[in-house]
Amino acid sequence: MLVPALNARDLDKFLNSIGKDPTYVDLEANPSVGKDQPPDLAAFVPSDATVLQEGPEKVAPLQGPDGSKISVNKKSPAVAGM
Repeated sequence: MLVPALNARDLDKFLNSIGKDPTYVDLEANPSVGKDQPPDLAAFVPSDATVLQEGPEKVAPLQGPDGSKISVNKKSPAVAGM
């Protein structure tokens, strides 16, 4: 069974029909991108995109009823003895 190839014009028509603007990337371009010069991708972010916080919020460590800190990685004695 042969499947016809999708050309650029038909791809543009399809994307426009579902309400998406076609955006193409030049994969042969060699932009100067590095640690001190990150790529500017702001133009590709939809205007209705959700903005996330810079990082996870700092939370206080868990404390037991007696005020001692609880370790998340600590196994219970029943599990540790197995």
